[in-house]
Amino acid sequence: MLSNLSLKEQAKLVLSLTDLTSLDDKDNFNTIQDLCAKAVSSYGKVAAVCVYKQFANYAKFLLGDQVKVATVINFPDGALDPQRFAFEYAYSISQEVDEIDYVFPWRKLVELTANQDKQIADLSKVKENPVYQEMYALVKPYLAPLSKKDTRVKVILESGSLTPNQIAIASQICLDFQVDFIKTSTGKFGPGASLEAAQIIFELIKLNKSNTGFKASGGIRTVSQAMEYISLAQSILGDNFIKAETFRFGASGIYNDIVNILEDREPTENNSSY
Repeated sequence: MLSNLSLKEQAKLVLSLTDLTSLDDKDNFNTIQDLCAKAVSSYGKVAAVCVYKQFANYAKFLLGDQVKVATVINFPDGALDPQRFAFEYAYSISQEVDEIDYVFPWRKLVELTANQDKQIADLSKVKENPVYQEMYALVKPYLAPLSKKDTRVKVILESGSLTPNQIAIASQICLDFQVDFIKTSTGKFGPGASLEAAQIIFELIKLNKSNTGFKASGGIRTVSQAMEYISLAQSILGDNFIKAETFRFGASGIYNDIVNILEDREPTENNSSY
């Protein structure tokens, strides 16, 4: 049972579920080399590394088949730009990435729902919202080709900038396209992940009886924070959901806390994730 894990066991679990991430404008081949060294270490392996497209092939070279390599497209703004999408998508595939994290056009969703009630509606009736149909049509040219490829697809909602109602609409669309993961945030705009957003996503996954996974990203810096998401997911979707195939953390700072715990140093102070 996950509730019986020791602190070190929790740290090792979180490490195995982490997409170790570096998406900084100052990234270079040296920083990517350092990232990949952390991804496969004496502490264990992470689930994936996530880097900008121009470094993806280098990360693949360094890691081989040991750890998945992910990159981001339509990042971080979530544009509705078919030419940009076509280029970024094709370039990412050419780099032989294992996973693509695509940013949902959340600004358009905010625009379309500007005058709606900000309280969440009945989750079973999300598709009845007129905005659902409009957004579905707008994202189909992007999510349809993504979801048909062997490359694993994560869709980033930017949930910290959305109301519960907007999170529900975006999540339902992702579930209807059977994407591999729904991811909370880019980490570049406003608040990151929150337990409130995670609960909406978990409830919709359960309601749809979906195989789609979940990735909490943005603002999660400690094992203690990460375990809050694991406990919530476990309570709604069961123990079997807590595995790298369906549950991830997108983080860079959390690695330091994991190492502190495994080396018997003081854990990082737990700041609220929401």
